[in-house]
Amino acid sequence: MRGRRLTTALWTRRRRLKSQGRQNSRPCSPSTTTSSGITTYPLPPITGAGQTPKNDLFFSHFDVWNYGTNFFNVEWLKATNGRAPPFGTPAAPCDQHGPLDPPGSSRCPGYTDIYGFFRSTFGWNQIFNTKAFSVGPLTNVEFIVGGDFNTDNTTEASAKRAILGGLQFDFEMPYKGYFNVAVMGYKAWEHDGFASTFPSQPIPNPSGRVDFDPTWAVEVDYSQPLGSPSSPFFLNGFVVMHGPKGCGEPCEPLGPGHLRTTEYLTQNVLAFDVGQVM
Repeated sequence: MRGRRLTTALWTRRRRLKSQGRQNSRPCSPSTTTSSGITTYPLPPITGAGQTPKNDLFFSHFDVWNYGTNFFNVEWLKATNGRAPPFGTPAAPCDQHGPLDPPGSSRCPGYTDIYGFFRSTFGWNQIFNTKAFSVGPLTNVEFIVGGDFNTDNTTEASAKRAILGGLQFDFEMPYKGYFNVAVMGYKAWEHDGFASTFPSQPIPNPSGRVDFDPTWAVEVDYSQPLGSPSSPFFLNGFVVMHGPKGCGEPCEPLGPGHLRTTEYLTQNVLAFDVGQVM
């Protein structure tokens, strides 16, 4: 389902903006970093569909204030391959495998997806005006809250809404690197347009509403310069994990719902900062 996880491009921008914010300010000194742009990248094959490049228009914002940080990102994603499944990812109704849309036909454009999320942290050192939560490599403990949302013009019309909250532990790494671990509770709602469009199961879901069970979430992101503080080489990475959350609607085989097991998204990149050596 297209709207059910963050894109790697989105998380890459989050890490870059956070790194810039750290470089441009002390932990409790206000600063702001904002970026926007448009990129094109391939999208891995989607179950029941195909592979397509996407045009990605995005706006990202990261700021450090007296008590923590704020990050916000919104993306407009446009698939450029609108061929009918399994060769492309068209907008509705051409993704329904109907007689008017044989495999590979091009009656509809590629689908459009808007995805956004935010994360805000509130540092305990800043809130309580203390350094008690800076011990060894631990630099701070923070409350973290956030949310995700999306909308798309497919038959599924996933309409993801998610909220999360918990604690984040910030660690300082050698050469001004960082390693953050957030442990949170997570709750998500979505929409299953295929279930509402084709309510043929013994226990149907004609409303299409998907209400997942509350579960846990872990988010890890890090940036580590290699060799020395002035090295242009960085090892950057992130891990996002969501625990089992049930079906959210009547489960298979009597209903349309798929049982969700633990989900994860990870990326680890060796980066070279060309600007640092010019």
